[in-house]
This record gives sequence, structure tokens and C-alpha cells, in this order.
Amino acid sequence: MTFLRLNGDTGEVYVSDEGRMLLCIKNLSRKDRTKGRTYFNASLKYIYHTYKKDHDLSFLSFNSRRQRVINDYVSGYSSDKFENDLVVVEVIKEFQQQQYTPNELFYESIKNDFDEMRDYIKEIPLKKKIKIEEVLEIPIEHEGQTYIKEVVVKKDIFIDNSKEKFEALKRAAELIDLSNTIQQKVKEENKKKKAEDYQSMIQSGQL
Repeated sequence: MTFLRLNGDTGEVYVSDEGRMLLCIKNLSRKDRTKGRTYFNASLKYIYHTYKKDHDLSFLSFNSRRQRVINDYVSGYSSDKFENDLVVVEVIKEFQQQQYTPNELFYESIKNDFDEMRDYIKEIPLKKKIKIEEVLEIPIEHEGQTYIKEVVVKKDIFIDNSKEKFEALKRAAELIDLSNTIQQKVKEENKKKKAEDYQSMIQSGQL
């Protein structure tokens, strides 16, 4: 079990007795000296619901999951408040390391990168608007003579932007390939662990 746990009756996230001995938890506790420990408790909720393995929100993309956690569990804060707090980040790292193997962590980080890449690609237009300056020659009549006055005007034009979009799609494809490779390694690790656990249960007489 992890050092962050959920009280099913109250919905509160708490730290196990063993977890209270962790330096990262002690540092987070020291950071919040308020009577209600509001920030400390909000941080625990954010970390648990955002980073818990096999959580009910695991089906969401990372960015969507973070926002959902803010809306449902720690309203009044932003995800950046926690993600940019180095003390909270240390607790997140410890919480993840308790749940994932190195390859699983790598796979999760690739999935997060892909989510951000996907959102980025959606925002890239095939045509991009830019501003240019154009010189207009305006004829002016004065005392029977025609003079040309040059006027600089700014205007918007659209140029082809497909190269940037295709480059982003290429990087996304490379991420997918890497993700598939790491995912296969994770499956192999899990298969090996199940076999080892099964053999251990046989040897211990549990089967």
C-alpha cells in the first residue's frame, strides 16, 4: 500500500503512520502551520487523486485529470499552485515511485507528453495569419499638378503553415512508437512479476 490513503467514509486523504516518517511529508507538514492545515490537506488530496494508479479518473488525459481534480476535490486552487511547489513535487515523486516501476513511470511521462502534443497540434492552423507592410501610391492633385504620395499601411495576410503542422505530427508519431515500445516492456515486466508471485505462492504452500 502507498503512504497516501483515502478514507472511504469521509473522503479525506491521509498519511499512513509509515508515511509520516518520510522527509517529503515532514517538509510539506512544516510548510503549513495554519490551524486547519488547509494547504497540507489540499495538497494530499491533489496528489492522491491526480497521481493514484488505477484511479477512477485514470481514463482521462493528464491535463483533463488535473483540472477534474481541482474542480471536484480542491476548488479554490489551481493545478499550477501544486505542480510548481517544489515541496509538493517531492511528495508526488515519492508517491509515484511507490506505485510504478521505472519503465511504468517512463510510460506515464510519455503519455503525458503525447497529451500535450495532441493539444498543441490541434492549435496549429494549416494557414497562419501574419502582418505585412505595404506601400500604396496615392495620387494627389495640387494646383493642377498630380503628385504621388507613398503611404505605408499594415495588412493581414494568410500564409501556408502546413510544414509546422506536419512536423508536429511527425513528432507525435515518434512519441507513439516510443510509447508502444515502453508499453511492451511494461507488459513483459508485469507478466514476469505474476509468474514470480505465482511461484512464490506455490513454494509457500498458499497454492
